[in-house]
Amino acid sequence: MGHLIRPKNCKQCGKPFQPTHGNATYCCAPCYMAGSVARDEQSGCLVWNGVVDTYGYGHARWAGRRRKAHVMAIELAGQTLAPGMVVRHLCGNSRCCNPEHLKLGTHRENMADKARSGVVAGERCPAAALTNAQAKQIYAMKGEGTPTEIAARTGAKVQAVRAIWNGSGYASITGATRKPKGRPIGEDNHASKVTNDEARAIYALKGVAKSAAAAARQLGHPCSVVRRIWNGVTHSPITGEQKPKQIRPVREVPCVVCAASFPAAASNRKYCSLKCALAAHVQKRLLGRIRG
Repeated sequence: MGHLIRPKNCKQCGKPFQPTHGNATYCCAPCYMAGSVARDEQSGCLVWNGVVDTYGYGHARWAGRRRKAHVMAIELAGQTLAPGMVVRHLCGNSRCCNPEHLKLGTHRENMADKARSGVVAGERCPAAALTNAQAKQIYAMKGEGTPTEIAARTGAKVQAVRAIWNGSGYASITGATRKPKGRPIGEDNHASKVTNDEARAIYALKGVAKSAAAAARQLGHPCSVVRRIWNGVTHSPITGEQKPKQIRPVREVPCVVCAASFPAAASNRKYCSLKCALAAHVQKRLLGRIRG
């Protein structure tokens, strides 16, 4: 029989509740948030008085999940944090959990807020290897050569040059847009042979034209391009065609110990089970001792 936890009174609102563990002191997440902050009368900030990380952001723990306190605060206020978005502190206080001082935005907007408020950004970051002037100079040289060549001319590291050009470093200084994750799709990909409209026109002839060669002659595109679009190899987000998955056949091989056949997914697998692998290992050790 498990240990029964007696009902408690909430530390914040005083209402009785049934705790899920012995250390529970709040009945709900809003009470937990209200009891973990203290109001700064001068600035109006609700300062988190719990655990903070090395960057000064409060860390909350509720229902067995650890998350940033200001994110939890803005979600309790009814706002949803969409993918790719961050929570901006308009007051410049990283420990503030006041929803009125928080606003959803992009990473670039958040870094711009930090630069304006004097918080660590650009050359003020302890890990910064370049000054703001050097970062602007490197960004202005984008397109004049490869990152390796620009790094040799400026004395910066190649990784730093790529980060500045891609917008993942010094974005608040250079104004660069952060490069989206993943490969560009459709005509935005530098390897694309056709535009998005041309890809849709090619895909519209699938099942209508006699063959890919006939469609290629009709539209004036290489036959290989037509086949790849029809098969979903390229421009699949534009046409909606899914590339068929290639299922490799699993071959049967005999076990080197018991000679029983088993499906070997890996090409170097020799044993059908852990028992046979241990038996072979023990046999090798015994033979080594006898020979020694």
